[in-house]
Amino acid sequence: MKFLYFLFVLSVLGCVGEVDDPSDSVEVQVDGERADRAGEVRLRNQGLSTWIKPQILMPTSVQESWRIFGRFSRNIESMSAQTHEKDLDLIQLSKRKFELRLDWDSFQDALIHDVFLKVKTSAGTHTLRLEMEPTFDKGKGSSYIYPYRRVRLISNNGAPVFRATVTTRKDARWLEGWNDDDSEPESTKLNPRKFYLDFPSGYLTSAASPYSDGLFLNMETMSGRRYEREINIGLRVKGLGLTKGDGTDVWPAAECDRAGNVKEELACGPLPTHPLVQTFARDFRSFIIRHYRANEADILSKGGVPRTSALLNVDSADIVELEESDRYDLKTHRIMAHPDIVFPGSTELWIGVYSRTNDSLISIEKIAQP
Repeated sequence: MKFLYFLFVLSVLGCVGEVDDPSDSVEVQVDGERADRAGEVRLRNQGLSTWIKPQILMPTSVQESWRIFGRFSRNIESMSAQTHEKDLDLIQLSKRKFELRLDWDSFQDALIHDVFLKVKTSAGTHTLRLEMEPTFDKGKGSSYIYPYRRVRLISNNGAPVFRATVTTRKDARWLEGWNDDDSEPESTKLNPRKFYLDFPSGYLTSAASPYSDGLFLNMETMSGRRYEREINIGLRVKGLGLTKGDGTDVWPAAECDRAGNVKEELACGPLPTHPLVQTFARDFRSFIIRHYRANEADILSKGGVPRTSALLNVDSADIVELEESDRYDLKTHRIMAHPDIVFPGSTELWIGVYSRTNDSLISIEKIAQP
């Protein structure tokens, strides 16, 4: 009965953004609606209270950081912040207030590994854990395009990918996301009214900064009509934890398990592949985006596929390394090849030419099949 009463009290306190617990540690999940409305969420554990603003201040330029604000109930004697991978930028604003800053290098790392803030006060040493996730925030444009707010972390053969879900109110031939910094997500069509948008490693950071530089979602219906919606990529605190002492005992780093949860699979790292296969796949997609910007009208008039279809046609499994070339010396060059994705079924190949010394890209061009 006492346990049930404790759960009832905890749920009530959670609804008003406050959790107070004398046990070894306390945790709370901050749902999206509460994160939008609440000025602060409070936790208390063994003599120390902390207040966190779950809505994170977004960067207004590429030089700025993502900023998280909080305070403690006691004066700060010392504090530090890190993920399980690296130290983070932490600023003490006053005796009890602090600001955590995530720059480009730490943004994705914080999303994958969570943030741990260790603080020493007159109540002893406590560890505050912050779990964050990216969001698709409300934008402007057509109501026929509906992006889910939550952007989920998934594993693609051990590599981190951030996946968004978008639905449409009409059957769509295709849907894509684009912006002006070549960090577009990869679109996967599940059915005519549901799509996944996957941001490979590093792409989400570029797409999310600055906040005002949104992502444009475009769709084409089966009848050929097009709709567009602009959204912004935000960041929010989705979970908080507070414990006395070293938080790594309570929240240890994920250990490698290919059959485990997302973070356990990511702890194993990407599955081994030919290094240039993934490099060329990434370079090829960026090239396609630029190629279509300059030549899309001409491509479509000649019977080529739309840009979204071309991007979807890029498949790492179709990439091979050429063992002979009439144009390049293979003692100094490496050539990766992919079947034509602009005019599928043609007898031409797209190739990426790389330096054998350092694997740097020299050119991407089309050739006849040898």
